[in-house]
Parts: sequence; structure tokens; C-alpha cells
Amino acid sequence: MYHKYYVVVDRPEYKQEIHNELMSPSGDGIIPDRPVEPFDVMADSEYNGLFWLTQEEADALMSDLRVAHVHRIPEEIGRRRGITAQRTGTYSKATSASAGQLNWGLIRCINTNSNSIFGTGYGTTSTPFTYNLDGSGVDIIVMDSGVEPGHPEFAVNPDGTGGSRVVNHDWTQYGFLSTPTGGFMGDFDGHGSNCASIAAGNTNGWAPKASIYTLRCIPGDFTTSIYDGRQLGLLDNIACWRSIRAFHNAKTVDPTTGYKRPTIVTASYGYFTSYSRVTNIRYRGTTYNVNTTTAAYGTIGIPEGGAGAHGSRYPAEEAEVISCINAGIVVVSAAGNSYHKIDVSTGTDYNNYWTDYLGYIDYYHRGASPSAAAGVINVGCVAGFTNTAAAGEEHKRAFSECGPRVDIWAPGDYIMGAYRNGAYAGPAIQDSRNTAYYLNKISGTSQACPQVTGILACLLQIRPWFTAADCLKWLQGTATDWPVNENYYGGSGYTNFGSLQGAPAKVVYNPFKSSDSLKIG
Repeated sequence: MYHKYYVVVDRPEYKQEIHNELMSPSGDGIIPDRPVEPFDVMADSEYNGLFWLTQEEADALMSDLRVAHVHRIPEEIGRRRGITAQRTGTYSKATSASAGQLNWGLIRCINTNSNSIFGTGYGTTSTPFTYNLDGSGVDIIVMDSGVEPGHPEFAVNPDGTGGSRVVNHDWTQYGFLSTPTGGFMGDFDGHGSNCASIAAGNTNGWAPKASIYTLRCIPGDFTTSIYDGRQLGLLDNIACWRSIRAFHNAKTVDPTTGYKRPTIVTASYGYFTSYSRVTNIRYRGTTYNVNTTTAAYGTIGIPEGGAGAHGSRYPAEEAEVISCINAGIVVVSAAGNSYHKIDVSTGTDYNNYWTDYLGYIDYYHRGASPSAAAGVINVGCVAGFTNTAAAGEEHKRAFSECGPRVDIWAPGDYIMGAYRNGAYAGPAIQDSRNTAYYLNKISGTSQACPQVTGILACLLQIRPWFTAADCLKWLQGTATDWPVNENYYGGSGYTNFGSLQGAPAKVVYNPFKSSDSLKIG
């Protein structure tokens, strides 16, 4: 039976010759001995093409050294996408929202530890948030459930006036996307608006003068606008990444800076798969005939033996993400909320996998796309509660992915921002600037990710030539040493959910807080 398969070449220069050989009337056993029909040659893509192949042909093609991956479209085989001057206010770690509370990550990340400002427990402070960069001249693209442009958080002015900074961009002009139902603007969940407000909100965000672009690519529990109830359609992820690269490449040099406007993508989503009908687990080179999640092998279920999920990789999408990074775009993504370690390719757990009843294998310590892709800045979640027994001592939130592939940690626990009129840990509250819109506190690596995005948008304001690698080096060089309690939750091995499992103990730090004005240079 023929299915659509992405053929992902190892290097861009191999793409055309592989495509030519696939479509030729004869092959050599590795290349099918027939003209393979393309579904989409993806002419603009550096790495990808989509072809009709059998499973046997796909397996054979993987032995060609010019080919990096051959795989089906993830959604067709059950893979899912799931769901971070001076201002005064109350920066609160409290677990439910109330009027006047703001994103506590702003204060945490201009200080070297939590206890000095917040005290212990779920603390609150009215210490002013000081800053001297605001993301001016930077474009932030939010790959998420959408962004609600009329929300007061996205206005030019903090009082909700001056118009919206969310750009109603015509993404169809690059030839990869059609206008979705309801248009490109709008959010059908609130998750995307929350993340956008953490990165670039005018009271809860780091970069209140950045321009905000939105691509609605994450399915959720809802399909209608959080503002006016109109039906909203979903976009294809690969087409989104292709469009982002075209958008960036089409930019001209800004005469006021001498550089292109920087583009940074905040991607608080990932692909994941559930442990289902497990037949065996391959752990560190040995196969174990077990059919449930087993903590000793790092397959995490809650409780042990129960349901669980882990990140899943999507090589075709990652190839497009890497092309974006190669073009000069910075990509920041959430590590994931599935309690798992993410190893690096040279690590002892990278090749662990489980097999299902159909013989498919899933690697469970490789993380998710896009966050684990090469060059993506991968962010884990700092918990809000500060240990009362040790001054300044913090911990990771239990659910946060960890391990060597996590690059940096940021506050992601009960983070205030834009949201829908719906409960999370507590009910949403109306935004006093316009009571048709709402705010709430949300938790996850999804909220940690845009904290880093917003800080980097400020960096790119004065270093518009910085690449993704430059940004990561800067983050890790300026980060503060984290007084982390790795035994906060107890447990051992993979179920010690306080352990960083080899991730660097570094929390993102924003040094742009003095009264000195900064400029490009």
C-alpha cells in the first residue's frame, strides 16, 4: 500500500539528485525500480520532498547515505501536537489570578535568586521591574493556538490604547499557506495569547515594543475565537516554517540600523506519543519483555505502569526549522511537560526505545520536535514555590522535561498573562483595561519558553546580527547559577522528578535593567 512519505536528505546538495532518481523509470534496489510519483517536491525546501512509497520502499531508501530520514506524516500514524523603563505592580507567584498581579518571571530574571525578592513559599513583591530595552525593531512570530490581536496586552500603550502590535500579515504571499477559516488573526484556546503576552505583553512581557506575528498551528479543545466566537482554522506546520523562512528572507536592510529586522520564533508546542500496547522496551542495549511503563527503564507513567506519554520527533518539520535557523532566524521552544529526560545524541539513553504491537518503535529519550531539533533553544520550567528550609532554594517543576538537551531554565509556574474566559488553576479575571478580554495564570514549559524569547528579543534589539548560536552562547554565559534542590520531590532514578538529569543548572538572566540607554553596537 502506498502512503505519503517525507524524504529528508542529509545535505541540501543531495536533494535534486535524489528526487531525479526517485522519479526515473528504473532503480537500483535502494531507489525503487519504478517512477515514484511525488505528492509535493517542495521546491523551496532545502531538505524535504513528499513521495508516494510503500513501507518496504521507504525502509530500503533509508540505507542510501544521502538520505537522513524517510517517514510518514505524523498525524497519519497517530502522532499529536500538544499543548515563555520601569513598571510597577504586584509580581506574584500565587497559584490563582487576582486583579493587579503580574508575571513574576520579570522580577525573578533580573535578580540572581528568588529568596532575595520573593521570600519563601509562593511569594509576592512590589519591587519595580526596571529595564532599558523593549524589543523595538524585532519581529516575534508566535507558533501556537493563535494570538488575539485586540487584547489590551498587545496594545502599543500599557493602558490598552494606541492600536495593536499584532500584525495582520498576509502569509499567503509566499505560496505555501492559504487563508484559514476565520483569517490568520485570532486565538481559539488562549494558550497562544498567554505565551505572546509573556514574551511581548505591555505589562506582563519582556519586549513591549516588539512586533507580534501569529501562525495558528496547534490543535486544542476548542475551534472558535476566544473573543468573538467565530470559527478558526488550523495551519500546516511545515507550510508555516517554510513561510517563516520566506518572510525573513524577503526582508531588506533597515536603513536605521544597517541590518535586517531580527526574526525570533517562540514555539511552545511539541509532538508527543502515548505508551500504548507496548510489547518490549530496548534500554541501553538490552531488550526487556515488559508491556507497561517501567520506571527503571525511564518509561514514565503516572503511576508506574499507568498511562504516560513522551516527546516524539518529526524529522521533516525539523529540517524546515533548521533551514530557518540557517537563514538567521532564532527559534526558542518548550522542552515539554511529560516528566522525561531528553538526552543528546552521544548520551547513554538517546537510543532507548519501545516497540508497539505493530512493530513500530518510538525513541522515548530524544525529546520532541521542534524543541530537540539542532540549533533550537530548549527551555525547561522553574517552579514558583521557594523552599522554606533553605534560603533562595528552588526546584524544577516536576512535569518539566530535563536532561542534557535542555539548554536553559526559566519561570513557567503560574505565570500571569492574556487568556480566554476560562479556568486554569483558578478562574480567569477580566482585564480592567477592556473587560471583554481576560487574564489568567498558566503553568508549563510553554510559559517558560516565551520568557526566554522576550529576553532574546531585547538582546536582538541591540545585536540584530546575532544568530541562534550566538543567542544560546549569550544565554548560557549570562545565566545565573541555580540553587536548585534536586531532591525536592524525593524518588530515585528517572522518577526523582526534582533531578535535572544532567541538564545545566542555569536560570535565564536579563542584565538589561540599568538606567543607561543602550544602542546597537
